[in-house]
Amino acid sequence: MNAQNPNEIQNLFSEITDTYDRGNLLLSLGLCKRWNRMLIEQTLDKDTTHLLDLCSGTGSVAYKYLLREKERTRVILLDFSPSMLIASRKRAERLGLIEKHEIQWLLADAQQIPLLDESVDRVTLAYGIRNIPNPHQCLKEIYRVLTPKGRLGILELTRPKQPWLHRCHQLYLKTAIPLLGYITGHREAYKHLSNSVASFAEPIQLLEWCQRVGFFPTNMIPLSMGIAHLIIADKCP
Repeated sequence: MNAQNPNEIQNLFSEITDTYDRGNLLLSLGLCKRWNRMLIEQTLDKDTTHLLDLCSGTGSVAYKYLLREKERTRVILLDFSPSMLIASRKRAERLGLIEKHEIQWLLADAQQIPLLDESVDRVTLAYGIRNIPNPHQCLKEIYRVLTPKGRLGILELTRPKQPWLHRCHQLYLKTAIPLLGYITGHREAYKHLSNSVASFAEPIQLLEWCQRVGFFPTNMIPLSMGIAHLIIADKCP
């Protein structure tokens, strides 16, 4: 599989829609729910009026936020997998969110966001940037659509630095994730997900990309000894 081929990546995520959330749980050693909560707490606040959730998958991050919000909130869930968006909409219906909030599902490429300049005030991007062929272009688009003083929160799986944990983490990626692929019948898809964690840029490089497009990162938080990182970046006024 060519990891840079958008069509192949799109097909990959369409294949694993039914097991995507379980895959994230496995990739994160069961910690993703805690990390998602931290992403929400660090990125979204009482001033949030219009959220864009990029690479939204089945809506895990956006819906966790909406379930705690009493005021009607505007949210756009953007993903380039039609099956992910279908699953996401069904999930919103089951949770009773459609009647309470203004939700839009948008089939699009995160490298070419079909929104007006300065049209959203918060953007979340969880477990998705490592699967985007041109992350720098994606960050430029996020900067464009964010309002002045808008905020971006990126949550991504990373490689821990401690030698013993790094070795254990690498072994886990090479054994447990392929096993899930074997069990679900999607070997190539989960092989790609495992490889994408092992080969993606270091968190400091992602921080530098944010700065290069104009963001002022306010924090880079290692999670669970570096198995994941949370980057919070503000758009200059």
